[in-house]
Amino acid sequence: MSKFLKVLAMALLVIFLPGSIHSFDCFDIQVVCSSTLNQSSQYSIINIFDNDIKTCWAEGVSSDGSGSMEEDKINVHCDTWSILPKDSAAEMFICYFPFPPSDRKTTKIRLFNGYGKSEELWKANNRLKRIGIEILGLEGEIVNNKFPKRYLYRFIVDFPDTKWVEINLKDYIKNGTDINYVENIKFYILDTYKGTKYNDTCISEIEFYNQDKKYSIGNVEEIRARYGICEDHECF
Repeated sequence: MSKFLKVLAMALLVIFLPGSIHSFDCFDIQVVCSSTLNQSSQYSIINIFDNDIKTCWAEGVSSDGSGSMEEDKINVHCDTWSILPKDSAAEMFICYFPFPPSDRKTTKIRLFNGYGKSEELWKANNRLKRIGIEILGLEGEIVNNKFPKRYLYRFIVDFPDTKWVEINLKDYIKNGTDINYVENIKFYILDTYKGTKYNDTCISEIEFYNQDKKYSIGNVEEIRARYGICEDHECF
């Protein structure tokens, strides 16, 4: 085989083999939240994936959205969603990763904390002070329809009152275990820095990384179109 054909064959393997480097660059995601300010697309949860800090998700309750992560406001059961009648439960959102989970490693989560449209609005609205995170995944890949054991990590992160904040997962996971085969990640609002004018807690962006490599979200426009059609049912 000529050198050219060998190089071509290797390139095709990288592009098309499951779990290849190419397939790690971009993935689809689904996201739901417990509430949205005024049930408006202006503050849709999908805004946290649009690579634009001038848009944001804002929770939609009368308080700042903070509460306990011991009770979920979003309850997943038999592919249905319901609100748990717990006033103490924190406002939250859930990011669902592609199924079946791959060995895509996630080492860092980065957020723009607050409403980034302007300096004035960043100060006027609440920002995250403390957040609860729950990561659910598999300990390995699914083989012959046999599921490995699941892992569940729950921890709390305190943020400085700055715009971009980072969560290095190995700082919070026992023994520094790598996070891969992720099924979903839940984020709970536990405490906030108060805005000077509004009592709405905002997040403008969220990003997932493997080391310094940012993953791209491939289906943002698809989700935006779906939420635009079904705006009243975007969040429960």
